[in-house]
Amino acid sequence: TEAFIANTIDTSWLDGLIKAKAVKVKYASSDIVFFAAVFRSVQAAKAKDQEMLDAIQRRRLGLLGLAKGLDTFQVEVVF
Repeated sequence: TEAFIANTIDTSWLDGLIKAKAVKVKYASSDIVFFAAVFRSVQAAKAKDQEMLDAIQRRRLGLLGLAKGLDTFQVEVVF
């Protein structure tokens, strides 16, 4: 746009909203931590599943060793 090219874009309205705290977070901190832990656990499960599928495709035995960690995941979330 012309305003972008001329560098005349005014964002003071956004500063006012932030100052008035009109922009609020939808979720509580504890919810965000919970969602992060669930997301990371799902990612870990997908990685373990892929590892098992790769082992099956290579016809490797010892799947019990791979399946051992599918019920528990250590997840670290910092907030």
